[in-house]
Amino acid sequence: MTPGEVLQGVLERFAEAYAAFIAADGRPSLDGWLARAALLGEVVTVDDAGRSRTGTYVGIAEDGALLIQEPGHPIRKVVAGDLVRGPRTTEQLG
Repeated sequence: MTPGEVLQGVLERFAEAYAAFIAADGRPSLDGWLARAALLGEVVTVDDAGRSRTGTYVGIAEDGALLIQEPGHPIRKVVAGDLVRGPRTTEQLG
């Protein structure tokens, strides 16, 4: 395969992806991403600027925010932070 053929293939795939992005008004479906979400349904902890939230990772909001169900609270959106599997231990916080 020549470099020109490789470039042509990349440009064709980009054109397809861009057309889908435009057709979705810049908000493509998150179904493909959720199908590959390794931690979906697991207990996770998100640390952001000294604040820690632990709960079940239940999905992704349309705006891309992580959705976490903390015990005793409604589902919350988390837009930034360090995500780890399970609750953080004192050794991990070190």
